[in-house]
This record gives sequence, C-alpha cells and structure tokens, in this order.
Amino acid sequence: MVNSLEKTDIFLVQEKMETDLLSFLDRVDVDQRTEADVVRMAYQMLCTLKFLHSAGIIHRDVKPGNFLLDKDNNIKLGDFGLSRTIQQSPE
Repeated sequence: MVNSLEKTDIFLVQEKMETDLLSFLDRVDVDQRTEADVVRMAYQMLCTLKFLHSAGIIHRDVKPGNFLLDKDNNIKLGDFGLSRTIQQSPE
C-alpha cells in the first residue's frame, strides 16, 4: 500500500553510479590502468575539490570510498554528511 504524498515529503533523485574508487582500485589490475586514466581521475578529483572550496564548502571526509564512479569511470564525490561551510572572517 502506497502512502499519499505530503507537501513535506522530500525526494532525492540521483544518477546511478556503478562503484566507488576504493572498490575500483581493488578490482582492476595495475596493468589495466593506463597513465592517462590515472591522470584523468586525479584531475576530476582535484576539480571537484576546487569547485567545493570555491563555493565555500569543506567536505571533511575525502577518501577513495566516497569518490563514486559511473560506467564511463567519471568521478563524483559523495557522502556530504560531515561537510561544513567556510566561515569568512571579516577584514
């Protein structure tokens, strides 16, 4: 039985991610990873963190298990439970 929706109900719709970076690194042999793949993934991780910091957000739980990969090995950062905003000090 489906309950009726209320105006206070919140739904999050997210794209499907295949795995996380920790599982990917455990599963894929070192010989299968090219230097270009490693550089592309590192670049995506750094761009993600730069974007967050420029928006005034500190993630505080950056680890391989929180970087999610889609079927094309594009990386997105998840688990913002410990994240905080940066408090700007008055100058």
